[in-house]
Amino acid sequence: HIEGHKWLFAGVYLVDGVKDGTWREGTCYEYITREMSGLDHLTGKAIIEFKKTFRASYLIGENHIEQLFVTELRNDRMTIGDFPGYNSVRLSYRMLKTVVRERNPTWRSALSNVSGVYLIVDTSNGKIYIGSAYGGEGIWNRWKVYTKSGHGGNRELRDLLRLKGEEHTEYFQFSLLEVCDLNSSDKYIIEREAHWKSVLMSREFGLNKN
Repeated sequence: HIEGHKWLFAGVYLVDGVKDGTWREGTCYEYITREMSGLDHLTGKAIIEFKKTFRASYLIGENHIEQLFVTELRNDRMTIGDFPGYNSVRLSYRMLKTVVRERNPTWRSALSNVSGVYLIVDTSNGKIYIGSAYGGEGIWNRWKVYTKSGHGGNRELRDLLRLKGEEHTEYFQFSLLEVCDLNSSDKYIIEREAHWKSVLMSREFGLNKN
């Protein structure tokens, strides 16, 4: 998902099998797939318009083929670029997962060397969650946890995903409010987190509970 109703073509895959797995407190299914040849030259280049107005994540292609429109063909494959600077960070959940999975060196280096306060926006309704990261590998390590669980261990986001379903993570957008030196004390970072919660009123109107 790029933005709005625009999607990046990532290939056509054949399902070879499925196996049970676990996701948080329930059961999930892991599909075993392989990419089919023939359209791989369009992977990362074709932009598709598809008005997805429902929550289901896994769709049967033939049921929606009439609603898929190619709106753009790019000359080069679309990839996650180099780190744009702390003031320009804005990542969808899917983009964050790609950055972490590929261990993008510029992103990892930049986010591993700072602690600070970050913002998660639920773009489906504008509600915000403010969190902080300190110690270890800073922001990088904290955000990496989100790519594994979706909620990062936060009770408020965990409850939201229980209500809306795991696929609701596609509406999460990550950005930075304030970056600090890794040597900053935990107490200082927590105080800055509380400051931003008060300024943006994320307790009263957002997803923070404390």
